[in-house]
Amino acid sequence: PSRFSLMGQAYGVRIVPQSQWKDPEAVGLFDCQAREILILKAPRQTMEQVFLHELEHAILLVMGRDKLYTDEAFVDLHAGLYHQALTTME
Repeated sequence: PSRFSLMGQAYGVRIVPQSQWKDPEAVGLFDCQAREILILKAPRQTMEQVFLHELEHAILLVMGRDKLYTDEAFVDLHAGLYHQALTTME
């Protein structure tokens, strides 16, 4: 998606080409100030997983779950399970 809303607030999603990507350690970023998810351009399945990972960060922030928001293992596992469920639906 290019946009979504959480609790009445609009968020943007932007795919960033490798030539403009600034963080070699990451493939995605949730910018809470800009209310935007940035995703490094990659194969579709990878970008889907990255989007769900960053969306999970956004949801946890909105929920006020600060400890879970910073728990990368939890965020990654939860997003991975959502991705699997969504991509295997019949």
